[in-house]
Amino acid sequence: MNKISLFAAIPALFLAAHPALAQDRSTPANGAVQASDARWSGAPEQTAAAERLIGLLEYADFEGYAEGPALAAQAKELQRKAAAGDAMAARGLATLLDRAYLDYVTTLQAEVPYVEYGDGAQIPRRFSRTDHQTLLTHAPNLDTLVRQQTTMNVVYEGLRQQAHTYGRSLEPEAKDALRGTLMRLRALPKRNRFVLVDIASQRLWMYDGGQPVDSMKVVVGRNEISQGIDSRTPMIMSTIHYATHNPYWHVPFAVLRKTVGNNIKNQGNSYLKSRGYEIVDRWANDAAILSPADVDWSTALSVPDALKVRQLPGGANSMGNFKFNFPNATGIYLHDTPMKTYFNETDRARSNGCIRLEDARRFASWLYKGQGVPDIDAAETHDTLPEGVPVFVTYMTAQAVDGSMSYAADVYGFDGNRERVAEIDAAAEQANRDEAANL
Repeated sequence: MNKISLFAAIPALFLAAHPALAQDRSTPANGAVQASDARWSGAPEQTAAAERLIGLLEYADFEGYAEGPALAAQAKELQRKAAAGDAMAARGLATLLDRAYLDYVTTLQAEVPYVEYGDGAQIPRRFSRTDHQTLLTHAPNLDTLVRQQTTMNVVYEGLRQQAHTYGRSLEPEAKDALRGTLMRLRALPKRNRFVLVDIASQRLWMYDGGQPVDSMKVVVGRNEISQGIDSRTPMIMSTIHYATHNPYWHVPFAVLRKTVGNNIKNQGNSYLKSRGYEIVDRWANDAAILSPADVDWSTALSVPDALKVRQLPGGANSMGNFKFNFPNATGIYLHDTPMKTYFNETDRARSNGCIRLEDARRFASWLYKGQGVPDIDAAETHDTLPEGVPVFVTYMTAQAVDGSMSYAADVYGFDGNRERVAEIDAAAEQANRDEAANL
């Protein structure tokens, strides 16, 4: 987990700047309620913080905090008594909401499994439970703190609102989709301009100013694992820094092993020429061109990168006119395609893992921020964008991007895996208990 532990000096610095608060922390006479004992029921901002937190806890089971609804009910009763002047209830409310707050925000900021951060700049800000405790103890304004630490990215916030409105009335499968998607969306950082790719609905959205401004269909990876090769598109958080114009297609090892390699071995140069392929000695524009006779066929189809084959730019090139790379360990990218027929289909989980765009030029125009897409003729030309654009590839079987909640087929079977969901929930709850015990 990426934990930011920069707050060791906060208590002393904060109290030095606010000596009156330091005095408030001393033991009061005659059993009066300390400021910390009435943390959630004193000043208006404390009451506002309690109202916000309790409202979130009522539906926190959809967000991975199963105790949330029961604690919300208890907090409401204690809140009522505290408002009537019951000092013991005020203490009980403070104890309950302190613990609930720490559990809840630690759950929200926990590392999400099965997600790759190709660019570390896209890792959401995460605090340890100890850091959350420090911030809670020394918050100048409790309502501000609660809002800051419980507000998530804009995609998550839209779906969370739908969970509050419709969650209790949903069928079990829809609840699974909602819970699973909220968990996965917690992997996204807060950004205003970004690309959102949803594997489940096979659609891409372009966000600007925190709002979706355009969208298009995409083709994603097949739900297939064959001979140890996973064709499913993974969840990735990264950044697009450049557009590749007139790209080569570097034929993936899985495709080489399955079809292309054997065709080259059996048919030689005639096959290469008919498909616009070249065998090269390395992945570079000035690579040396090899013949099939130069290939060591004893290892070519069994060792990754022993055989390097690329397809020349042109009308038949599988990359089309554009490719949009972003850092990631599995070599996934967005790209154009000459095969447009898949976009007429409902199920577009058809690729080897990479993401094909319905309208790559329109997407490029958005990336270039309306400055015009450069007219570049040279092959495999990487052109730097006006600014890096975050790209979030995720899996939303429930989503509310356009305002109302809708559902997509669970193409990879993630939500139906109850055992995995239970394992994740149990791990999160145990992590909360472990951190609480160490405070």
